[in-house]
Amino acid sequence: MTIFASQPLPGLIRAEDVLPTMTNIVARFRAALDTVARNVDPTTACFANTVQPLIEVENKMQGKIAIVAMLRYASPEKAAREASEEALQLFSKAESEFVAREDLYLLVKAVRDKAEPLDFESQKYLDELLKDYTRCGHGLLRVEDIEQYLNSRNTIDMLRRNFTRNLMDNVGGIWLTESDLDGVHAVDMLRFHKKSERPATDYFIPFTKHDVAMVLKYAKIPATRKRLYTANDKKAEENVSIFKDVILRRDRNARMLRYPSHAAFRLEKRVAKTTAWVHHFLDNLQDILLPKGRKEMEFLLKRKRNYLRHSKYPDEDPDIMPPWDFKFYVRLAEEELDVQHKKIAEYFPLQTIVAYMLRLFAHCLRLRFESVAPEHLAHSSWHEDVEAWSVWDESSDARGSFIGHLYADLLSRPNKYRGSQDVNIQCVSIPVLSLDFETEAPHEIPKTNMQYLGSSHISKGMVTGYTLLRY
Repeated sequence: MTIFASQPLPGLIRAEDVLPTMTNIVARFRAALDTVARNVDPTTACFANTVQPLIEVENKMQGKIAIVAMLRYASPEKAAREASEEALQLFSKAESEFVAREDLYLLVKAVRDKAEPLDFESQKYLDELLKDYTRCGHGLLRVEDIEQYLNSRNTIDMLRRNFTRNLMDNVGGIWLTESDLDGVHAVDMLRFHKKSERPATDYFIPFTKHDVAMVLKYAKIPATRKRLYTANDKKAEENVSIFKDVILRRDRNARMLRYPSHAAFRLEKRVAKTTAWVHHFLDNLQDILLPKGRKEMEFLLKRKRNYLRHSKYPDEDPDIMPPWDFKFYVRLAEEELDVQHKKIAEYFPLQTIVAYMLRLFAHCLRLRFESVAPEHLAHSSWHEDVEAWSVWDESSDARGSFIGHLYADLLSRPNKYRGSQDVNIQCVSIPVLSLDFETEAPHEIPKTNMQYLGSSHISKGMVTGYTLLRY
Protein backbone atom coordinates (compact mmCIF):
# COMPACT_ATOMS: atom_id res chain seq x y z
CA MET A 1 0.00 0.00 0.00
CA THR A 2 1.34 3.42 -0.96
CA ILE A 3 1.30 6.00 1.82
CA PHE A 4 1.10 9.44 0.26
CA ALA A 5 3.58 12.05 1.43
CA SER A 6 2.72 15.57 2.51
CA GLN A 7 4.94 16.94 -0.25
CA PRO A 8 4.34 16.01 -3.89
CA LEU A 9 7.00 14.30 -5.94
CA PRO A 10 9.22 16.74 -7.83
CA GLY A 11 8.11 17.28 -11.40
CA LEU A 12 10.48 16.85 -14.31
CA ILE A 13 11.21 19.69 -16.71
CA ARG A 14 10.89 19.00 -20.43
CA ALA A 15 13.94 19.62 -22.59
CA GLU A 16 12.30 22.55 -24.36
CA ASP A 17 11.40 24.13 -21.01
CA VAL A 18 14.81 23.83 -19.33
CA LEU A 19 16.34 27.05 -20.64
CA PRO A 20 13.19 29.18 -20.16
CA THR A 21 12.92 27.80 -16.61
CA MET A 22 16.49 28.77 -15.80
CA THR A 23 16.04 32.19 -17.39
CA ASN A 24 13.07 32.76 -15.09
CA ILE A 25 15.05 31.55 -12.07
CA VAL A 26 17.88 33.97 -12.82
CA ALA A 27 15.36 36.78 -13.22
CA ARG A 28 13.80 35.96 -9.83
CA PHE A 29 17.21 36.03 -8.12
CA ARG A 30 18.15 39.28 -9.87
CA ALA A 31 14.87 40.93 -8.88
CA ALA A 32 15.33 39.94 -5.23
CA LEU A 33 18.88 41.27 -5.15
CA ASP A 34 17.90 44.50 -6.91
CA THR A 35 15.08 45.05 -4.44
CA VAL A 36 17.43 44.66 -1.48
CA ALA A 37 20.01 46.98 -3.02
CA ARG A 38 17.37 49.59 -3.83
CA ASN A 39 15.65 49.64 -0.46
CA VAL A 40 18.52 49.09 1.97
CA ASP A 41 21.77 50.92 2.70
CA PRO A 42 24.61 49.97 5.09
CA THR A 43 23.16 52.07 7.91
CA THR A 44 19.76 50.31 7.78
CA ALA A 45 20.94 46.84 6.76
CA CYS A 46 19.87 44.02 9.06
CA PHE A 47 19.29 40.28 8.73
CA ALA A 48 15.56 40.67 8.10
CA ASN A 49 15.76 43.18 5.25
CA THR A 50 19.03 42.07 3.63
CA VAL A 51 19.57 38.34 4.13
CA GLN A 52 16.07 36.96 4.66
CA PRO A 53 14.86 37.93 1.13
CA LEU A 54 17.81 36.04 -0.33
CA ILE A 55 16.97 32.98 1.75
CA GLU A 56 13.38 33.06 0.57
CA VAL A 57 14.18 33.21 -3.14
CA GLU A 58 16.82 30.48 -2.76
CA ASN A 59 14.35 28.20 -0.99
CA LYS A 60 11.77 28.73 -3.70
CA MET A 61 14.13 28.15 -6.62
CA GLN A 62 16.57 25.48 -5.43
CA GLY A 63 14.31 22.53 -6.33
CA LYS A 64 14.05 23.57 -9.99
CA ILE A 65 17.76 24.28 -10.19
CA ALA A 66 18.49 20.79 -8.86
CA ILE A 67 16.18 19.15 -11.40
CA VAL A 68 17.94 20.99 -14.21
CA ALA A 69 21.33 19.91 -12.85
CA MET A 70 20.23 16.28 -12.52
CA LEU A 71 19.24 16.08 -16.19
CA ARG A 72 22.82 16.45 -17.41
CA TYR A 73 23.85 13.35 -15.44
CA ALA A 74 20.96 10.98 -15.98
CA SER A 75 18.53 12.04 -18.70
CA PRO A 76 18.35 9.59 -21.63
CA GLU A 77 17.43 12.50 -23.93
CA LYS A 78 20.35 14.23 -25.61
CA ALA A 79 18.28 17.41 -25.98
CA ALA A 80 17.64 17.49 -22.22
CA ARG A 81 21.31 16.93 -21.38
CA GLU A 82 22.40 19.69 -23.75
CA ALA A 83 19.72 22.07 -22.47
CA SER A 84 20.83 21.35 -18.91
CA GLU A 85 24.44 22.19 -19.79
CA GLU A 86 23.39 25.47 -21.38
CA ALA A 87 21.08 26.35 -18.49
CA LEU A 88 23.74 25.67 -15.87
CA GLN A 89 26.22 27.79 -17.78
CA LEU A 90 23.65 30.59 -17.75
CA PHE A 91 23.17 30.21 -13.99
CA SER A 92 26.91 30.11 -13.37
CA LYS A 93 27.37 33.40 -15.21
CA ALA A 94 24.47 34.91 -13.27
CA GLU A 95 26.00 33.81 -9.97
CA SER A 96 29.23 35.55 -10.94
CA GLU A 97 27.26 38.67 -11.79
CA PHE A 98 25.51 38.61 -8.41
CA VAL A 99 28.61 37.95 -6.31
CA ALA A 100 30.55 40.64 -8.19
CA ARG A 101 28.20 43.34 -6.89
CA GLU A 102 30.02 45.54 -4.42
CA ASP A 103 26.78 47.14 -3.23
CA LEU A 104 25.49 43.76 -2.03
CA TYR A 105 28.81 42.86 -0.45
CA LEU A 106 28.77 46.09 1.56
CA LEU A 107 25.22 45.38 2.76
CA VAL A 108 26.01 41.81 3.84
CA LYS A 109 29.20 43.01 5.54
CA ALA A 110 27.22 45.71 7.35
CA VAL A 111 24.82 43.07 8.68
CA ARG A 112 27.74 40.93 9.85
CA ASP A 113 29.48 43.90 11.49
CA LYS A 114 26.34 44.80 13.47
CA ALA A 115 26.51 41.42 15.19
CA GLU A 116 22.77 40.97 15.67
CA PRO A 117 21.83 38.15 18.06
CA LEU A 118 20.90 35.32 15.66
CA ASP A 119 20.09 31.65 16.03
CA PHE A 120 22.82 29.21 15.02
CA GLU A 121 21.57 28.51 11.49
CA SER A 122 20.92 32.17 10.69
CA GLN A 123 24.43 33.07 11.85
CA LYS A 124 25.90 30.24 9.80
CA TYR A 125 24.04 31.33 6.69
CA LEU A 126 25.17 34.94 7.14
CA ASP A 127 28.81 33.92 7.65
CA GLU A 128 28.79 31.70 4.59
CA LEU A 129 27.08 34.35 2.49
CA LEU A 130 29.73 36.91 3.40
CA LYS A 131 32.41 34.34 2.64
CA ASP A 132 30.94 33.88 -0.84
CA TYR A 133 31.76 37.54 -1.47
CA THR A 134 35.19 37.64 0.17
CA ARG A 135 36.25 34.45 -1.61
CA CYS A 136 35.90 36.22 -4.94
CA GLY A 137 38.01 39.18 -3.84
CA HIS A 138 35.73 41.73 -2.14
CA GLY A 139 37.66 43.61 0.49
CA LEU A 140 40.94 42.57 -1.15
CA LEU A 141 40.93 43.13 -4.91
CA ARG A 142 40.07 46.03 -7.17
CA VAL A 143 36.79 45.88 -9.09
CA GLU A 144 38.54 45.04 -12.35
CA ASP A 145 40.53 42.26 -10.63
CA ILE A 146 37.35 40.78 -9.20
CA GLU A 147 35.89 40.74 -12.71
CA GLN A 148 39.02 39.02 -14.02
CA TYR A 149 38.84 36.44 -11.23
CA LEU A 150 35.17 35.66 -11.86
CA ASN A 151 35.70 35.40 -15.63
CA SER A 152 38.44 32.86 -14.98
CA ARG A 153 36.20 30.98 -12.55
CA ASN A 154 33.44 30.83 -15.17
CA THR A 155 35.93 29.51 -17.69
CA ILE A 156 36.95 26.79 -15.22
CA ASP A 157 33.30 25.80 -14.78
CA MET A 158 32.90 25.56 -18.56
CA LEU A 159 36.07 23.49 -18.88
CA ARG A 160 34.91 21.12 -16.14
CA ARG A 161 31.59 20.60 -17.91
CA ASN A 162 33.40 19.92 -21.18
CA PHE A 163 35.70 17.46 -19.42
CA THR A 164 32.78 15.50 -17.97
CA ARG A 165 30.81 15.60 -21.22
CA ASN A 166 33.79 14.26 -23.16
CA LEU A 167 33.93 11.26 -20.82
CA MET A 168 30.17 10.68 -20.87
CA ASP A 169 29.93 10.92 -24.66
CA ASN A 170 33.02 8.84 -25.35
CA VAL A 171 32.13 5.71 -27.32
CA GLY A 172 35.68 4.61 -28.05
CA GLY A 173 37.26 1.20 -27.80
CA ILE A 174 39.78 -1.01 -29.57
CA TRP A 175 39.61 -4.03 -31.86
CA LEU A 176 41.19 -7.24 -30.63
CA THR A 177 41.35 -10.64 -32.24
CA GLU A 178 40.10 -13.87 -30.79
CA SER A 179 43.68 -14.97 -30.20
CA ASP A 180 44.43 -11.67 -28.41
CA LEU A 181 41.58 -12.50 -26.03
CA ASP A 182 42.84 -15.93 -25.04
CA GLY A 183 41.56 -16.61 -21.53
CA VAL A 184 38.40 -14.51 -21.80
CA HIS A 185 35.31 -16.68 -21.34
CA ALA A 186 33.26 -17.43 -24.45
CA VAL A 187 30.08 -16.21 -22.80
CA ASP A 188 31.75 -12.85 -22.11
CA MET A 189 32.96 -12.61 -25.72
CA LEU A 190 29.30 -12.46 -26.77
CA ARG A 191 29.12 -8.99 -25.22
CA PHE A 192 31.54 -7.54 -27.76
CA HIS A 193 30.50 -6.10 -31.12
CA LYS A 194 31.53 -7.59 -34.43
CA LYS A 195 31.30 -5.99 -37.88
CA SER A 196 30.73 -7.69 -41.19
CA GLU A 197 33.52 -5.73 -42.89
CA ARG A 198 36.07 -7.04 -40.38
CA PRO A 199 37.30 -10.62 -39.95
CA ALA A 200 34.96 -12.88 -37.99
CA THR A 201 37.61 -13.27 -35.29
CA ASP A 202 37.77 -9.52 -34.54
CA TYR A 203 35.97 -8.12 -31.49
CA PHE A 204 35.41 -4.50 -30.48
CA ILE A 205 36.14 -3.88 -26.78
CA PRO A 206 34.38 -0.65 -25.67
CA PHE A 207 35.93 1.61 -23.07
CA THR A 208 33.35 0.83 -20.41
CA LYS A 209 34.40 0.08 -16.85
CA HIS A 210 32.94 -3.43 -16.82
CA ASP A 211 34.26 -4.54 -20.22
CA VAL A 212 37.77 -3.20 -19.67
CA ALA A 213 37.97 -4.75 -16.18
CA MET A 214 36.74 -8.10 -17.46
CA VAL A 215 39.41 -8.32 -20.17
CA LEU A 216 42.14 -7.17 -17.78
CA LYS A 217 41.13 -9.91 -15.33
CA TYR A 218 41.03 -12.81 -17.80
CA ALA A 219 43.17 -12.08 -20.89
CA LYS A 220 46.31 -14.24 -20.62
CA ILE A 221 48.52 -12.26 -22.98
CA PRO A 222 50.38 -9.44 -21.18
CA ALA A 223 50.63 -7.40 -24.38
CA THR A 224 46.82 -7.51 -24.77
CA ARG A 225 46.27 -6.25 -21.24
CA LYS A 226 48.83 -3.47 -21.69
CA ARG A 227 47.37 -2.41 -25.03
CA LEU A 228 43.81 -2.22 -23.68
CA TYR A 229 44.79 -0.50 -20.43
CA THR A 230 46.88 2.19 -22.13
CA ALA A 231 44.27 2.76 -24.85
CA ASN A 232 41.53 3.15 -22.25
CA ASP A 233 43.76 5.43 -20.20
CA LYS A 234 44.24 7.68 -23.23
CA LYS A 235 40.56 7.94 -24.19
CA ALA A 236 39.17 11.45 -24.53
CA GLU A 237 42.66 12.83 -25.24
CA GLU A 238 41.16 16.28 -25.58
CA ASN A 239 40.76 16.24 -21.80
CA VAL A 240 44.53 16.40 -21.26
CA SER A 241 44.75 20.04 -22.32
CA ILE A 242 41.52 20.82 -20.42
CA PHE A 243 42.94 19.27 -17.25
CA LYS A 244 46.16 21.26 -17.53
CA ASP A 245 44.27 24.49 -18.20
CA VAL A 246 42.02 23.98 -15.17
CA ILE A 247 44.99 23.31 -12.88
CA LEU A 248 46.80 26.44 -14.00
CA ARG A 249 43.71 28.64 -13.75
CA ARG A 250 42.85 27.33 -10.29
CA ASP A 251 46.37 28.07 -9.09
CA ARG A 252 46.32 31.62 -10.50
CA ASN A 253 42.91 32.30 -8.99
CA ALA A 254 43.98 31.06 -5.56
CA ARG A 255 47.10 33.24 -5.61
CA MET A 256 45.05 36.26 -6.65
CA LEU A 257 43.15 35.84 -3.38
CA ARG A 258 46.41 35.46 -1.41
CA TYR A 259 46.09 31.72 -0.86
CA PRO A 260 49.27 29.65 -1.32
CA SER A 261 47.45 27.06 -3.46
CA HIS A 262 44.07 25.96 -4.78
CA ALA A 263 44.07 23.23 -2.12
CA ALA A 264 44.37 25.84 0.64
CA PHE A 265 41.51 27.81 -0.93
CA ARG A 266 39.21 24.78 -1.07
CA LEU A 267 40.05 23.47 2.39
CA GLU A 268 38.92 26.70 4.03
CA LYS A 269 35.32 25.48 3.70
CA ARG A 270 36.01 21.84 4.59
CA VAL A 271 36.33 20.05 7.91
CA ALA A 272 40.07 19.68 7.31
CA LYS A 273 40.93 23.38 7.28
CA THR A 274 44.61 23.39 6.27
CA THR A 275 46.94 21.58 3.88
CA ALA A 276 49.29 20.94 6.82
CA TRP A 277 46.57 18.95 8.60
CA VAL A 278 45.88 16.92 5.44
CA HIS A 279 49.57 16.15 4.90
CA HIS A 280 49.91 15.07 8.53
CA PHE A 281 46.84 12.85 8.22
CA LEU A 282 48.12 11.24 5.00
CA ASP A 283 51.60 10.74 6.46
CA ASN A 284 50.07 8.87 9.38
CA LEU A 285 48.02 6.72 7.02
CA GLN A 286 51.10 6.02 4.96
CA ASP A 287 52.99 4.76 7.98
CA ILE A 288 50.15 2.37 8.78
CA LEU A 289 49.11 1.22 5.31
CA LEU A 290 52.30 1.10 3.24
CA PRO A 291 53.87 -1.85 5.11
CA LYS A 292 50.66 -3.84 4.62
CA GLY A 293 50.50 -2.80 0.97
CA ARG A 294 54.10 -3.84 0.33
CA LYS A 295 53.43 -7.23 1.93
CA GLU A 296 50.37 -7.79 -0.27
CA MET A 297 52.23 -6.64 -3.38
CA GLU A 298 55.10 -9.04 -2.67
CA PHE A 299 52.55 -11.84 -2.43
CA LEU A 300 51.19 -10.90 -5.87
CA LEU A 301 54.67 -10.62 -7.38
CA LYS A 302 55.51 -14.09 -6.11
CA ARG A 303 52.29 -15.37 -7.66
CA LYS A 304 53.21 -13.64 -10.92
CA ARG A 305 56.70 -15.16 -11.07
CA ASN A 306 55.28 -18.62 -10.43
CA TYR A 307 52.69 -18.18 -13.16
CA LEU A 308 55.17 -16.92 -15.76
CA ARG A 309 57.32 -20.02 -15.34
CA HIS A 310 54.54 -22.02 -16.97
CA SER A 311 53.08 -19.40 -19.33
CA LYS A 312 53.64 -19.55 -23.07
CA TYR A 313 53.28 -15.78 -23.33
CA PRO A 314 56.33 -13.59 -22.67
CA ASP A 315 56.11 -10.70 -20.20
CA GLU A 316 58.39 -7.71 -20.54
CA ASP A 317 57.84 -6.77 -16.86
CA PRO A 318 58.31 -10.05 -14.93
CA ASP A 319 59.58 -8.45 -11.71
CA ILE A 320 57.17 -5.53 -11.32
CA MET A 321 53.41 -5.14 -11.16
CA PRO A 322 52.31 -2.60 -13.81
CA PRO A 323 48.69 -1.45 -13.51
CA TRP A 324 47.48 -3.55 -16.46
CA ASP A 325 48.62 -6.73 -14.69
CA PHE A 326 47.12 -6.04 -11.27
CA LYS A 327 43.56 -7.31 -11.86
CA PHE A 328 44.83 -10.44 -13.61
CA TYR A 329 47.05 -11.56 -10.74
CA VAL A 330 44.56 -10.55 -8.06
CA ARG A 331 42.10 -12.88 -9.79
CA LEU A 332 44.65 -15.70 -9.85
CA ALA A 333 45.39 -15.18 -6.16
CA GLU A 334 41.68 -15.25 -5.31
CA GLU A 335 41.17 -18.42 -7.34
CA GLU A 336 44.07 -19.98 -5.45
CA LEU A 337 42.24 -19.11 -2.25
CA ASP A 338 39.01 -20.41 -3.83
CA VAL A 339 37.27 -17.01 -3.72
CA GLN A 340 34.35 -17.37 -6.16
CA HIS A 341 32.87 -13.95 -6.78
CA LYS A 342 30.19 -15.17 -9.16
CA LYS A 343 28.94 -17.64 -6.58
CA ILE A 344 29.06 -14.96 -3.89
CA ALA A 345 27.16 -12.56 -6.18
CA GLU A 346 24.26 -15.01 -6.37
CA TYR A 347 23.56 -14.24 -2.71
CA PHE A 348 23.51 -10.49 -3.33
CA PRO A 349 21.01 -9.61 -6.09
CA LEU A 350 20.61 -5.87 -6.53
CA GLN A 351 17.02 -5.55 -5.30
CA THR A 352 17.79 -7.60 -2.21
CA ILE A 353 20.79 -5.41 -1.41
CA VAL A 354 18.76 -2.22 -1.84
CA ALA A 355 16.03 -3.57 0.44
CA TYR A 356 18.57 -4.49 3.14
CA MET A 357 20.35 -1.14 2.86
CA LEU A 358 17.07 0.69 3.39
CA ARG A 359 16.30 -1.61 6.31
CA LEU A 360 19.70 -0.76 7.79
CA PHE A 361 19.13 2.97 7.35
CA ALA A 362 15.67 2.64 8.85
CA HIS A 363 17.04 0.91 11.94
CA CYS A 364 20.08 3.13 12.49
CA LEU A 365 18.48 6.48 11.61
CA ARG A 366 14.96 5.75 12.87
CA LEU A 367 13.37 6.15 9.45
CA ARG A 368 10.59 4.45 7.52
CA PHE A 369 10.76 3.93 3.75
CA GLU A 370 7.57 3.48 1.75
CA SER A 371 7.92 2.47 -1.90
CA VAL A 372 6.33 4.83 -4.44
CA ALA A 373 4.24 2.88 -6.94
CA PRO A 374 5.46 3.12 -10.57
CA GLU A 375 2.20 4.72 -11.71
CA HIS A 376 2.82 7.65 -9.36
CA LEU A 377 6.27 8.24 -10.88
CA ALA A 378 4.95 8.93 -14.38
CA HIS A 379 5.71 12.67 -14.28
CA SER A 380 8.59 12.49 -11.84
CA SER A 381 10.90 9.82 -13.27
CA TRP A 382 13.47 10.34 -16.00
CA HIS A 383 13.89 6.61 -16.82
CA GLU A 384 12.04 3.34 -16.32
CA ASP A 385 14.89 2.03 -14.13
CA VAL A 386 14.25 4.70 -11.51
CA GLU A 387 12.73 3.69 -8.16
CA ALA A 388 11.53 6.02 -5.42
CA TRP A 389 10.53 5.91 -1.76
CA SER A 390 8.86 8.35 0.57
CA VAL A 391 10.85 8.73 3.78
CA TRP A 392 9.37 9.28 7.24
CA ASP A 393 10.92 10.16 10.58
CA GLU A 394 10.15 7.49 13.18
CA SER A 395 12.03 9.09 16.09
CA SER A 396 10.01 9.44 19.27
CA ASP A 397 9.56 13.23 19.04
CA ALA A 398 8.78 13.31 15.31
CA ARG A 399 5.64 11.17 15.44
CA GLY A 400 6.11 9.77 11.93
CA SER A 401 6.50 13.11 10.16
CA PHE A 402 7.37 13.18 6.47
CA ILE A 403 10.98 13.95 5.54
CA GLY A 404 11.33 13.68 1.79
CA HIS A 405 11.77 11.35 -1.17
CA LEU A 406 14.65 9.08 -2.07
CA TYR A 407 15.30 8.21 -5.72
CA ALA A 408 17.55 5.40 -6.94
CA ASP A 409 18.81 5.09 -10.53
CA LEU A 410 21.28 2.23 -10.14
CA LEU A 411 21.70 0.54 -13.52
CA SER A 412 24.24 1.57 -16.14
CA ARG A 413 23.08 2.79 -19.55
CA PRO A 414 24.47 4.80 -22.47
CA ASN A 415 24.99 8.54 -21.89
CA LYS A 416 24.45 8.25 -18.14
CA TYR A 417 27.12 9.55 -15.78
CA ARG A 418 29.67 6.80 -15.22
CA GLY A 419 30.43 6.23 -11.58
CA SER A 420 28.79 7.00 -8.28
CA GLN A 421 26.74 10.17 -8.17
CA ASP A 422 24.27 11.76 -5.79
CA VAL A 423 22.20 14.84 -6.52
CA ASN A 424 19.95 16.89 -4.25
CA ILE A 425 16.66 17.09 -6.12
CA GLN A 426 14.75 18.83 -3.34
CA CYS A 427 16.59 19.66 -0.13
CA VAL A 428 14.79 18.67 3.04
CA SER A 429 15.64 17.95 6.67
CA ILE A 430 18.47 15.48 7.22
CA PRO A 431 17.94 13.45 10.40
CA VAL A 432 21.59 12.36 10.44
CA LEU A 433 22.52 15.97 11.13
CA SER A 434 19.55 16.52 13.46
CA LEU A 435 18.34 19.60 11.61
CA ASP A 436 15.14 21.02 13.03
CA PHE A 437 12.85 21.87 10.19
CA GLU A 438 10.09 20.18 8.27
CA THR A 439 9.43 20.70 4.58
CA GLU A 440 6.09 22.25 3.86
CA ALA A 441 4.29 22.65 0.56
CA PRO A 442 6.38 23.70 -2.46
CA HIS A 443 7.35 27.36 -2.62
CA GLU A 444 6.53 27.94 1.06
CA ILE A 445 9.16 28.81 3.64
CA PRO A 446 9.17 26.63 6.78
CA LYS A 447 7.95 28.59 9.81
CA THR A 448 10.60 27.16 12.13
CA ASN A 449 14.09 28.01 13.25
CA MET A 450 15.61 26.01 10.40
CA GLN A 451 14.84 28.11 7.34
CA TYR A 452 17.53 27.01 4.94
CA LEU A 453 16.46 24.36 2.48
CA GLY A 454 19.46 24.81 0.19
CA SER A 455 22.49 22.64 0.84
CA SER A 456 25.12 24.98 -0.56
CA HIS A 457 26.10 26.24 2.88
CA ILE A 458 26.45 22.85 4.60
CA SER A 459 30.10 21.90 5.09
CA LYS A 460 31.02 19.24 2.56
CA GLY A 461 33.05 17.54 5.24
CA MET A 462 29.79 16.66 7.01
CA VAL A 463 28.06 14.82 4.18
CA THR A 464 29.48 11.34 4.78
CA GLY A 465 26.61 10.18 6.97
CA TYR A 466 23.88 10.91 4.48
CA THR A 467 25.53 10.59 1.08
CA LEU A 468 23.13 7.78 0.24
CA LEU A 469 20.12 9.68 1.51
CA ARG A 470 19.70 12.62 -0.85
CA TYR A 471 16.05 13.56 -1.28
